[in-house]
Amino acid sequence: SHEEGFPGPNPEDLVFPPVPLYRDLDIVAQPFNESTLQPLYNNEAVSFLHNMSASRQPFFLYVAYEQPHVPLFTSANWPRVSRRGLYGDAVSEMDASIGLIMDTLRSLRMDNNTLVVFSSDNGAWTTPSSGTARSPSVTYPFDGGSNAPFRGGKGSTWEGGSHVPAIVWMPGTIPSYSSCMAPMSNMDILPTLAELIGFTLPTDR
Repeated sequence: SHEEGFPGPNPEDLVFPPVPLYRDLDIVAQPFNESTLQPLYNNEAVSFLHNMSASRQPFFLYVAYEQPHVPLFTSANWPRVSRRGLYGDAVSEMDASIGLIMDTLRSLRMDNNTLVVFSSDNGAWTTPSSGTARSPSVTYPFDGGSNAPFRGGKGSTWEGGSHVPAIVWMPGTIPSYSSCMAPMSNMDILPTLAELIGFTLPTDR
């Protein structure tokens, strides 16, 4: 969980147990340090793409970055230069990480046959909370981002809680600079991918 990293939002022995970081069934670190997590994700993603390129097999890669969820972290050597503060730095590092994946696709010449979907699970977290009933507010500087001009944020039913960016990229298939105004949700991704590859979804569930 985002809140259970080390160092976490509160002393670990008071709020959460030290949470392990797994790679498959193996513990990589316990507790894990969120300032080292981004490079680990990037290395895994790039390595996976190289392996898939060598195998010439279809693949599905799902990358869910911690940034910019609070508590905010960046890698130890990431330059903190954003005018938006630590939140801007976290977003900047995530942006660079996505760029690394895109550059890898291009360098492996997989970009002309790969669908890339960028989105988020919810709006920015605008209400400070450590996730515990005993603690109404966090003990670290809180900056969960902004959903302006929409009202509300993560956990609310206002538009700021559910209206998130969505970018779909597939050169030669999706025209550049095109847009779609039809409402959609992340639940539409699975049936869309299934139709794209000619897979029939089960009808009994």
